[in-house]
Amino acid sequence: MTADWLFVQVLLRDDDTWTNIPTDVNSACGGWARLPDGRVGMFAGHYPTLQNKQLEGFRSVLLFDSSSSSLSRARSLTTERWYPTALTLPSGEVYVPGGTQLQMPNGVWPKANGADIFNAAANSVRQVPLNSKLHAAGLGNWHMGGLVLPSG
Repeated sequence: MTADWLFVQVLLRDDDTWTNIPTDVNSACGGWARLPDGRVGMFAGHYPTLQNKQLEGFRSVLLFDSSSSSLSRARSLTTERWYPTALTLPSGEVYVPGGTQLQMPNGVWPKANGADIFNAAANSVRQVPLNSKLHAAGLGNWHMGGLVLPSG
């Protein structure tokens, strides 16, 4: 991985220009969700470590504030997640399921256990169970996807 990936790229809609905000993590491999206060959260992803061709998921939550074009760190997730999903719930909390942990030497990608609920207002994270059938089926790994219906 080159340093070319170590930024968050933001489109400034006022003048349709792109700006890069440097960071120490790969922002392309996390889950993204808009928060009720207008900030955008990046949930997990991976560090740019390619030792033995292994990629290391991380727990960090980065918050982008468009009013200051800045990134800040929030409370970390409960486990490493590489390619998780991030879904804003009607409550304003963000549901973060899926993703994998550090690739094992035998090439296996262990699934991240459970799911996390991130509360930006309280800067808190709690782990909740993940659907066991989905997890066991092997579909609980990368960007699971999800929708919140109008009924919540």
